[in-house]
Amino acid sequence: MGAILAVLLVLPPPARGRIGGGAAYLFATYALALAIAGIGVALAQAPRRIGVPAVLLFAAGLLAGLAIKDTILSMAVARPGAFERTAFIAPAGCVLAGLAIALPMLAPGVAALAGIGAGFLIALNDPTFGETRFAAGAAAAAFWLLLAPLAVLPRLDARAVRIGSRIFASWLVAIGLMLAAARFYESAPVPPAALRAPADWGRMAGMQRRRRRLRQCR
Repeated sequence: MGAILAVLLVLPPPARGRIGGGAAYLFATYALALAIAGIGVALAQAPRRIGVPAVLLFAAGLLAGLAIKDTILSMAVARPGAFERTAFIAPAGCVLAGLAIALPMLAPGVAALAGIGAGFLIALNDPTFGETRFAAGAAAAAFWLLLAPLAVLPRLDARAVRIGSRIFASWLVAIGLMLAAARFYESAPVPPAALRAPADWGRMAGMQRRRRRLRQCR
């Protein structure tokens, strides 16, 4: 699976097809990719009674997110400024994934929310307007990111995995908060006063002109 995704990603965009385009979208949306990988790291350290339901909840959430895109958009259009808040989905996923690594009992709920958010973003950015191949490619990439840590991390030294996971969790929380702050700053309206020139701008310009004339006279 990973080899197929790697081949699709190295191909030029016209040669990827719809499935490769969907996979490339998910990896290009790095905050969402990091959040899903973080949930996989959390599940790799959780008991099976937590991991299996969390994977199923992620799958159900992904399907639900794909299905409710139009409903969410219609609600967002009815409320001014609501659509801009969709930019916070991926950063919030990073923060929640970091918390799930620290507290594995949160992993099922976080996996469900991440699945819904991922499905909604995939459907929202689907250039084919509902063709299943783009969504299938993005979903395949999402499941690879979720399941790869489950296949790799249990084979490594448990102490090293625990330390590395804590570092990764702190990075996820920091990345999520920084991205959320950046997008909040981008979406914040510019105060009208900031667009106006200072009241004494003309006087300052006149003083500079007089100084230049005095230097020329000297």
